[in-house]
Amino acid sequence: MRQKLLINLLFAFCSIVTFAGPKFTVGDFSYSVYDSDNYARVSGYLGNSDNITIPSKVSYQGVSYPVSKIAPNAFQKTRIKTVVIPASVKVIEYSAFSGCSELKNVIFQGGVEKIEGDAFEYCGFDTFQIPNTVRDIGGGAFKGCKNLKRIDIPATLTNLFGWLNGFAGNIRLDQNEGWCGLECEIFVSPDNPNYSSENGILFNKDKTVLLRYPKTKKDITYDIPSSVKTIGESAFYDSQVQQMTIPSTVTSIRNSAFGGSQLKTIVIPSELTDMGSGVFSGCNNLRQIELPKLKTIPRNLFLRSGIESIVIPSSVKRIEEYAFYDCKNLKQVTISSAESIDQCAFRGCEQLVDVEFPNELKQIGEQAFSGCKSLTDVVIPNTVTSIGRMAFAYCTQLKRVRIPDNVSYLDGVFANCPNLAEVKGYMVLYPNSLNNDYHLYDTSCPFYTNVIKDYNKAKNSFSFYAYGKVNKNIFEWQKKREYETTEQWKSRVTEESRQQKINELIEQARKDYIAQNTPQQFYGSLGTYDADYNTFPLKLSDEQTLFISVPQSEAQQFKEKWNKVKKAPVYGIVNDRIGVLSCSFTLKGKTYGLSKTYNNDNSAALALNLTPLELDFGDRQNNNELTKVQKAVTIDRTIDQNIPANATDNKQTFAVIIGNERYTQVAQVPYANNDARIFAEYCKKTLGLPVQNVRLYENTTFGTMLSAMADVKKIAEAYNGDINVIFYYAGHGVPNESTKDAFLLPVDADGQQTEVCYPVSRLYKELGALGAKNVVVFMDACFSGAQRGEGMLASARGVALKAKAEAPQGNMVVFSAATGDETAYPYKEKGHGMFTYFLLKKLQESKGDCTLQELGEYIQTNVRQQSVVINRKSQTPTVVPSAGIGESWKTMKLK
Repeated sequence: MRQKLLINLLFAFCSIVTFAGPKFTVGDFSYSVYDSDNYARVSGYLGNSDNITIPSKVSYQGVSYPVSKIAPNAFQKTRIKTVVIPASVKVIEYSAFSGCSELKNVIFQGGVEKIEGDAFEYCGFDTFQIPNTVRDIGGGAFKGCKNLKRIDIPATLTNLFGWLNGFAGNIRLDQNEGWCGLECEIFVSPDNPNYSSENGILFNKDKTVLLRYPKTKKDITYDIPSSVKTIGESAFYDSQVQQMTIPSTVTSIRNSAFGGSQLKTIVIPSELTDMGSGVFSGCNNLRQIELPKLKTIPRNLFLRSGIESIVIPSSVKRIEEYAFYDCKNLKQVTISSAESIDQCAFRGCEQLVDVEFPNELKQIGEQAFSGCKSLTDVVIPNTVTSIGRMAFAYCTQLKRVRIPDNVSYLDGVFANCPNLAEVKGYMVLYPNSLNNDYHLYDTSCPFYTNVIKDYNKAKNSFSFYAYGKVNKNIFEWQKKREYETTEQWKSRVTEESRQQKINELIEQARKDYIAQNTPQQFYGSLGTYDADYNTFPLKLSDEQTLFISVPQSEAQQFKEKWNKVKKAPVYGIVNDRIGVLSCSFTLKGKTYGLSKTYNNDNSAALALNLTPLELDFGDRQNNNELTKVQKAVTIDRTIDQNIPANATDNKQTFAVIIGNERYTQVAQVPYANNDARIFAEYCKKTLGLPVQNVRLYENTTFGTMLSAMADVKKIAEAYNGDINVIFYYAGHGVPNESTKDAFLLPVDADGQQTEVCYPVSRLYKELGALGAKNVVVFMDACFSGAQRGEGMLASARGVALKAKAEAPQGNMVVFSAATGDETAYPYKEKGHGMFTYFLLKKLQESKGDCTLQELGEYIQTNVRQQSVVINRKSQTPTVVPSAGIGESWKTMKLK
């Protein structure tokens, strides 16, 4: 419903801006007039008749207009039974007759050329004769017409495949709106050169199976004819067929081909390598299958299917996102040689107890096994270098994990795994500084040095409670205040004042923690008296035992009257959790004390690991540790603060913005996060993008990059490509030394294994495949192996490489910060990359109203000049359009 609503809103908006003529009512119909083309369209029906005839023309204020269109929703949910559509009508627009459940008869008098999407959805007719004049029918035009028994397709209709997808129930798998499948017989005109029907299958001229009809036909077994080459998209969607053999002539099975069907067994030729997404999604009766020699397990392939066990062939190198998502029956998986398991690939497989990982595996994506409640042991091979956020979260039975030594950073990977007792490998647990997610680091971390024994124990510790609170507050305290000069800021924020503030925050956190965790009642088990030391042991928990000093002569009475002893404990923090610092025990007016009292834990270790003093008025020496101020440099924030605001409502432009600054294994990228944040503000304020259209990602992993691209793909699909896209990246780029291919570097990678880096070629291919009207790419990165500024990445061999130049695709224009083996430099005095600064500067000066050619020339001229003056080295930005866009890019604008 959301997608449909977007379409209707978009359509209504377009209608407002494309005509300025009058709106009026004549008889039972309301109309609107297009002044530019001098025609009218029916926009509503006000009458009560069951049988209506739409006029071929209408007069208003002495002017006669031909009625050429029926507007979106014009007859929606009316009770009409018969409608006569005159020859003057050329277009029936979106949802024009949607929900007319009593509409039985549609009489065309000739002339209709286009029936748009959802035009007759959920109508009541049982036959439908498509006029010979029709050449275009939108997706879902007859969706939900449950009584439809026959539809006649004329020879003139050339885009049959598109609208039959919607008609046959080809829907997004996360939208369970109850769309019905195709129930009617299809009659194809004998003189139609493009399509034919045979044995309940509709073919195109290339012998692609478009669909099987009717969907309710009770065939137990169905064998695809040997002449078939391709099984088309949603061809057997929701089919009743249970057993099928696919001949060796078939070389491709497209998206959702068997989605939601009753399929139990299927034989696929072993040599088949091309399979689309969601082919077996929703096949609840499918328990086992022998997969062919695929190179990847496609996205959604078995999503919410009934599969119980699977062997992934050795030909498969990648298991794509959501491939086995929510397969409730899946118990065993053998992965022969895959190198990558993408995000959510096995998420929600609640019965999965056994996963065999191959030694070739390099990456496990975000939430890949999240919610696999039956997993108990996981052995991850040493080849793995990256494990995505929450990869094994909510695996509630997980007890033991083996993590490779070369995995150095895990974000919330084992969140909500209460039974996790053993993690083999050099890993320790402590919470994230700002959001209390769990992280894993190596044992050099001084903050929390106990190897994981009990998740709940760590979760309830004072360190976990205090770290996020203190670090967040100290981070805010260090920032420059609104009405504070730079000199006042420098004077206020020093190492000494910071340490004092930390102590105050820790002490407040200690008080809050003690107040929240102090037990309402005092509980303890009195042990056997030790006459040698005159003490009773009092066990409070597994963590703490107290010793009460009681004279030998009074010991027996003390124990016998224990239930009447008044206890007065003083609580504090002992061994990093709530504990008793001291306690007095009173019996018959006499008070006894402890042989040993405690002090609150020292918090030095906690303070050591808080974010170090990090100010924006200094040059930074970047390394694998967190950066520290070296010397003061005043930053001019004019470009960040004086952002021009326009009233432009740029609803159909979407921005994907990535800033990678805080790398865990290589040098940081100064100001990259600030680059991304401020560019995002210019997109919203100056270019007029709605807030929800701007997708900002900071410090991204490979999995997050994949998620960002998947997100924009879904947007493009929802808008049918009728969007503009801006892609911005600030961070490290790296070359592959052997192939010279260029890659974007995730923050948890070092560039030595480019398999876990994002190829620029893939980026251009995926952006080009969006089908968007225009795509503009800004790359504030170089791909020579150099750092932003001076020096080389640790992964580079010490000399700059000239990476292969990738060709933009589709309607794309790429702005790059540097050429060949050059470095992309920072502009320290401005707090930005030099390329980004002049990009923002031009947007500021022009208020976003400049052509791409003007923007490119401005960036090229200023970066070249300033780099030579400031850095004494060349930096030459480039602007490269795709081959197909021609010269038109020069006059395009972002605004």
